[in-house]
Formats: sequence, C-alpha cells, structure tokens
Amino acid sequence: MIKLIRNWFNNRIIKRSTITQAEWNQALASLPLLVAYTTDEKHTLKNLAILFLHRKIFEGAHGLVVSQEMTLIIALQACIPILKMDINAYDGWVSIIVYPVGFSPKREVMDEFGVQSGPRLTALTWVAYKVTIKNMPNDFMGNIIIFVFSPNSILRIRV
Repeated sequence: MIKLIRNWFNNRIIKRSTITQAEWNQALASLPLLVAYTTDEKHTLKNLAILFLHRKIFEGAHGLVVSQEMTLIIALQACIPILKMDINAYDGWVSIIVYPVGFSPKREVMDEFGVQSGPRLTALTWVAYKVTIKNMPNDFMGNIIIFVFSPNSILRIRV
C-alpha cells in the first residue's frame, strides 16, 4: 500500500514538472555520454531527474549562483547510477553544494615515517549529510558527478 501511494505521489510530481521539453533537450544535448542511451532510458533518466530535483536542495558556495541549467545537468548525471533502481536510493541526504572551479580542499596526511603531505582533492562527498560537487566544464563534469553520486557509498574521495 505504501509503495502504491509513493508511486502515485512520484507520478504527480513528474506530471507537474515546470521544466520545458526545450530545457530538457538542451541539458541532454550537453551530455555526450547520453548518446548511447535508448529513448526509454532517457525517459526514465528524465523522470528520475525530476524527482531528484524535487527532493534535493542546490546551494552555490563562494557566491556561485546555481542556474537551472546546472541543476538539470547535475541531476541527469546523478541519476545515471540509479537508472535501474529507484530514487529512494538517494534518501538520507538533501543538500548539494556546488563549488566554483577554484575549489580544492587541502588535507594533511602523515605517512609511516612522519612526513606530512596534502593531496589535493577534486571532489568530496558526505552522502549522509551533504554532497559536495566541484563545478567543472560539462566535458569533465560527467566523471565527477557519476563518481560522487554512487549509491550506497559512505565517503568517496577522488584524488
């Protein structure tokens, strides 16, 4: 019964989406990795992205203004790993922080000899609380977004 109500609610959200087909077409066209996907897969991806956008909050860091185009591109790529799953795979967190290109946190690491070094990270995620995404050009963004939004991960760092 709960699944029936959840499906009804999700379908209602999808039908009431205010994103135009032209906006979806532009977002899909900007992602060359989606060329190999079938029409049905793209349709499922679009529906998952609508639900993703409904459930998640996008925040720009350091003055970055997050545009609708950015949210569509991020949502489409974020839903690729759950294409054959359910949007509930991303339950447990609600906020996505999008950083400007210059963001790269430093982390101090001490090896067994006591030497400290600081690898530079390009993407960092806390699935339980917030997801952090570095804003990159579309041709490179795909790898980061898919990496960051891997379901069932606790902490992933890409060096």
